[in-house]
Amino acid sequence: IEFAIIRIGYSSLSDGTPNLDSTYSYNIQAARAAGVKVGVYYYSQATNVAEANREVNFIINNLNGIKLDLPVVYDAECGTVNGEPGHLGAADLSKEEWTKVAIAFCDGIEARGYEAMFYGSISKVISAIDYKTIDSKYQMWIARYRRKGDATPNQLITANYPYSGQYEFWQYSDHGRVDGISTYVDLDILYAPASSS
Repeated sequence: IEFAIIRIGYSSLSDGTPNLDSTYSYNIQAARAAGVKVGVYYYSQATNVAEANREVNFIINNLNGIKLDLPVVYDAECGTVNGEPGHLGAADLSKEEWTKVAIAFCDGIEARGYEAMFYGSISKVISAIDYKTIDSKYQMWIARYRRKGDATPNQLITANYPYSGQYEFWQYSDHGRVDGISTYVDLDILYAPASSS
């Protein structure tokens, strides 16, 4: 294990209010003590540029000048609350609108001196955003887990997922095991330098 992308916070599914992950400080300190490089991710529910900027301000305030080895990652997912779409899902953003929000988030992070990265499942990247616009400006982290019928165990691009853009990280499993953590963890490969230094 050479690196970890640690959740710094999340916006609530109910109303998009920013929240700090209660284990963020401990996880950063413990990872660094173990010699693991660190970056952070934020679970966004921003539906417009103003909300994206609010999340960026929240992240920057809580980073409080800390130096990261890896980027600050934008991770926006449409969760549900009591079976109903959450804040982001209920907004039903078009591809153009979601791309604009993602770029505003990443622009805001980079304007504050940190490197930004976009995270998403390969299906979302292909269908819900303009990935060519995003990957022309920012690094990409794509989640695509092995599925029955895959030709090889290490296959991100398939006929069903014809992604043609750049990517620096591949999240290839959500069923990893790591010493000291009792639950499953996501596993990733870093293909290219993604350093903030």
